[in-house]
Amino acid sequence: MKLFLLFLYIYYIAFNIDQSAFAGNFNHIVQQNSKQIEDEFDLADSPTLETDYLLEENSSQEDFISPQKTVYSIRDRLDKLPFEFRCFFDSRMGVRLFNKLIFSKRINLCENRFHNEFSKSWNKFQFNLSSDFYYDVYLKSIFQSNFREVNILYKPVDNIYIKAGRQILSWGVGDLIFINDLFPKDFQSFLIGRDQAYFKAPSDSIKMDIQYSLANFTLIYTPEFNEDIYVKGERISFIDPLGIRRSEDNQLPVDNSSNWFRKDELAWRFFLNYEGHELAVYGYYGYWKSPFGIDLTINKFYFPKLYAHGFSIQEEVLHGIFSIESGYYFSKDDVDGDNSFVQNSDLRFLISFEKELIPDFTANIQFYIQKTLQFNALKNNLLPMQKIPEEITDIITIRLTQLMLKQNLQLSLFTYCSLVEKDGYLRLSLRYNITDDCRLELGANIFFAKDKNTKFGQFYYNKNFFFGFRLSF
Repeated sequence: MKLFLLFLYIYYIAFNIDQSAFAGNFNHIVQQNSKQIEDEFDLADSPTLETDYLLEENSSQEDFISPQKTVYSIRDRLDKLPFEFRCFFDSRMGVRLFNKLIFSKRINLCENRFHNEFSKSWNKFQFNLSSDFYYDVYLKSIFQSNFREVNILYKPVDNIYIKAGRQILSWGVGDLIFINDLFPKDFQSFLIGRDQAYFKAPSDSIKMDIQYSLANFTLIYTPEFNEDIYVKGERISFIDPLGIRRSEDNQLPVDNSSNWFRKDELAWRFFLNYEGHELAVYGYYGYWKSPFGIDLTINKFYFPKLYAHGFSIQEEVLHGIFSIESGYYFSKDDVDGDNSFVQNSDLRFLISFEKELIPDFTANIQFYIQKTLQFNALKNNLLPMQKIPEEITDIITIRLTQLMLKQNLQLSLFTYCSLVEKDGYLRLSLRYNITDDCRLELGANIFFAKDKNTKFGQFYYNKNFFFGFRLSF
C-alpha cells in the first residue's frame, strides 16, 4: 500500500505542475514511444511473423517551451535517457464468489506490481530487458522479482535476426485457443484476473528468423524444457485425471526434474504471404506443456513427450478475417493409446471469423473440435476411478468488444462454451482510460456447468471478480 501511495504522489506532482502547458506535446511523445510496450502486452494472435526488429535510437525531441516557462513531465525526462525505458505500476485485487468451501481465504489475488522495460541498440545488436517487482499479499511473501525478457537480438545480415535469452514467444491464429502455439502459458494468472499479457509466460530460447518478401522461416531451440505455469491447486481448485480435487492443502504432486540439452524443445514455422493469403506450417518436438502423465514409480505427475505438426490459413473475407488452424498431437510415450496414465494422441481443428460489425464494435466467433485417437484402446484400459473421456469434444467461443467515450472505455465479453460437455467459461472485462497513462479495469471469471467434473465445470468453485489500476510512465 505504501508503494501504491508513493506512485500516486509522484503522478500527482508530475502531472499537476502545469498540464495545459505541455499536454499537447506530452501526448505526441507518448504516442511515439508507446509501440514497444503495446506490442508486448497484446494477446491478439496473428500468423504474421512476429519478429522483433532492431530499434533505431530515437532522435532527440526539442523541448516544448511555454511562453512563461519550460515544463518537463516524467515521460520527458525518461525520453532524454540514452536508452529506451518504459514502466508502469499495476495494483490488482481478486475476490472469490465462494468463501471457505475449498479455500481458507476469500481473496485469490492481491498484489502490487512494478513493471519496467529497458532497450538499448548499438550497431547490429539490441539488448532487451523486461522485469517485474511485486509484493504478493495472498502468499504473504516479501517483494519478489521476475524477469519476463532478458535477451540480445543480433542482425548479422539484412534478412536474418537471431534472438537469444528469455523472451515471449507466440504464433498461430486462434483467439485464446492455442493449437500450434506450444510455448508456455500462465493459466493461473489468466484465471485469477491478472492482465491478459501475463497469460503468455517467457521461454529461455534461441530464435532465428529468416525473412524474405513472400516467405519467412522461424526456428526456435529451447535447451531446457519450459512448462506451463499450470493450475496445481495453490490458488485454483481443480480435479486431476484420477478424479481427486486439488486445492491449497492438497496440491498436485509433479516431477519437475530437468536436464539441459536432453530434455529440450525444438519448434519451427514456415510462413508464406501471397496477395493477402497467409499460410503457415508448424512443427514442434518436445513435451506436453502441462503434466498430463502419471509416473507410478514415484507417484507423481510428469510431462510426457509430444511431437506436433500443423498448419494455419488466414485471409480477408467479407471485410472480415477468416482463419483456419489444425494440428496433430502425437503422444510419444503412449504410441498405442492403451496407457490410461498418459495423454492420448489427438487431432485438433479450429475455424474462426472476426469482423467489425459497426464502428467500434467487433465480433469474433470460433469453433474448435478435438478428437482423441485410439479411443477404444484408452477406454478399455481405464481404472475404475478414472472418468471415461469424450472421444470428440468441442468449444465454441464468442468475443464481443465495444469501444465508447472516444475509445477510452472498452467493454469486452469472451465466452467458451462446450455443447458436448455442457459447460462453459465467461470472462467479462471493463477497461477505462482515465488519461493516456492511467487506467482502471473491472472484470470477472465465471464458470458454469451441468457436471462439476468437466473441462470448465471443475473450476466452478473458482468464480471470481477482480479490480485493477495501472499507472504508466
